[in-house]
Amino acid sequence: MNGSGRPSTAASPGAGGAAPAGACTRCGACLAVCPVYRVRRHEAAAPRGKTVALGARPPVAGPGLERMLSACLQCGACAARCPAGISPADLVQQARAEGRGGRGGRAAARLFGAAFSGGRGGRFARLFAGGLRFLRRLPLPGGGGWGFPAPAALPATGRPELRPLCPGAGPVRAALFVGCLQEHFFPEVAVAVARWFGEGDLAVPAGQGCCGLPAWAAGDVAGARDQARRFVRVFAPLHATWVVTGCASCAAFLSRRLPGLFPPGDPDGEAAAALAARVREFARLVLELGLRPAGAPGTPPPAAVTWHTPCHQRHGLGDPSVLPEFLEALGGMDLRPAGEGCCGQGGAFAFREPGTAEALLAARRSDFRAAGAEVVVTNCSGCLLRLRAGPAGPGDGGVRVLHPAELAQGRGG
Repeated sequence: MNGSGRPSTAASPGAGGAAPAGACTRCGACLAVCPVYRVRRHEAAAPRGKTVALGARPPVAGPGLERMLSACLQCGACAARCPAGISPADLVQQARAEGRGGRGGRAAARLFGAAFSGGRGGRFARLFAGGLRFLRRLPLPGGGGWGFPAPAALPATGRPELRPLCPGAGPVRAALFVGCLQEHFFPEVAVAVARWFGEGDLAVPAGQGCCGLPAWAAGDVAGARDQARRFVRVFAPLHATWVVTGCASCAAFLSRRLPGLFPPGDPDGEAAAALAARVREFARLVLELGLRPAGAPGTPPPAAVTWHTPCHQRHGLGDPSVLPEFLEALGGMDLRPAGEGCCGQGGAFAFREPGTAEALLAARRSDFRAAGAEVVVTNCSGCLLRLRAGPAGPGDGGVRVLHPAELAQGRGG
């Protein structure tokens, strides 16, 4: 047990039954795939270093451990490679929940939740984004990591294109979970996603809020549960066949983590499990159902297109091929693979560790330039945020960053 009265991470399994920290054999397989270690080349930044520290007896605590826990993207690459079945990202999350990562992260997660959930979300989003843009102008180390776009004047669920899609009585084919970043910063993505569904096929309910991932990652499990409960109570009454989201990170969290947020016997737990099984990332659902977009004005797709597969798409959903499959099905483009890599967003990671985040972003943009692409397609709101509003500004050298739903507009269906 630790000081909080909860089992320590040395003996506690990760989510989904992952092995405890003590199972680490120190083989180093995780080092080869960790984006943070690739930049820093230091054991304290590696999944192995974090795992060993979290499995130490007596438990390690203090500023040194807090710095180690901060340097985690929670991308899941290490868990996918670990031969012992350990998920270092889950261990980091558990340690943060125990208070071993400092309290600043959980406080920031609560602030984020207040900014992007509920009826006052637009006003708080403007204050949040404005504060980050102010910080970016200060001579802080790695100040470019504080880049943030201006919020949209009208949130997604208030757009006239989506308001007629608010649900009436009876079940619907699909319900759209917008997510906080698309709600306030990229509402055009939510509109583009909606155009793939026929009239009467899609509901876009109001009052959605955040999926809970930022709070959960920071160790604020109670905050994540509150946001999950809001999701369940908004979406369960719709009886939708599918819950579709244009964000791979939201899809991974809702489909993999949602049921585990509720204790046994919680009345919302059963509904959460049923909803989690119906959550689909947009591009994968399009391929499963064979959808084509409804006709909409737009620019035809450019000739040279590459894609950026988000970490949560690769490791959280275990579906790394969905973007090239989607683009091939759409057709008419010269596809230019740009390899794999992390953009450096990692939720709040880009704000906590701006120097490392900038190095990861620079490497990824170099990949895109080498591929000779005119457009980069990605399906995670965090990746859109990073690639569009990072230190180099929108895009890079004329390269546009689009969501796959946006890329397809104007191709008819």
